[in-house]
Amino acid sequence: MAEDGAASGFESTLLTGLGSFLVMAGLLLQRALSQVEAHLHWLVLAWVAGVGLCSGRMAAEWMKLRRMADRALPAPEAWQERLDALSRRLGLRRAVRLLQSSDVDVPAAVGWLSPVVLLPVSTLAGLPARQLEMVLAHELAHIRRHDFAVNLAQVLVETLLFFHPAVRWISHVIRVEREHCCDDVAVAASGNSVSYARALTALETLRVLPGAPSPAMSALGGSLPERVRRLITLPTSRCASRWAAGASVLTLVSSRPWPRR
Repeated sequence: MAEDGAASGFESTLLTGLGSFLVMAGLLLQRALSQVEAHLHWLVLAWVAGVGLCSGRMAAEWMKLRRMADRALPAPEAWQERLDALSRRLGLRRAVRLLQSSDVDVPAAVGWLSPVVLLPVSTLAGLPARQLEMVLAHELAHIRRHDFAVNLAQVLVETLLFFHPAVRWISHVIRVEREHCCDDVAVAASGNSVSYARALTALETLRVLPGAPSPAMSALGGSLPERVRRLITLPTSRCASRWAAGASVLTLVSSRPWPRR
């Protein structure tokens, strides 16, 4: 009987404390909502300003990218033919131009309807032909998977929800997995993951040589060691679907709190 009374008293105390906590939480939530409502116009102005700044940065980067593509020169015809042959092996139906530029320090796939691959001038002379073909296979994988268009949609979501940390995290995961998928395509085309990992390392080495067009060391960020480790330690598989990145962006879009009617 004494034990039953003690247990009953403990449950009563626990329920009383829980009730007090819920009441306090409800009051704090009500107060927070009233503060948000009172300052809603300032919050909207801050959101518009943030979207404007992010949009301006995105537009500036887009214009810079287009200028680099316009100033780039055609790559040697032999390498254009190699790129065409590699495109056919990967099942690409669109024509892809290969351009060389002194304005970029890493290869980049640009455009969707009329895609081009920008190569730093140093890679044509600094990488062995076999390694350069592997790098080109990675860039063609971006084009085959429509990553340029997917990335535009992703950046749009990031712009609208710039304040949301979960959106930033999901977007980072999408970008990492996008590179992994293209790495898998490049390995499947070359047949040797270790050789491709060496090609990535050699490409990174070219970027830090004296006289490189750009001193930026964070274009690949800290992901390069992880990518190399993944290529060496894990079997190739995954990411066979070219629409996988599109599905990821749909997940990112679904995280947006759409207004209820």
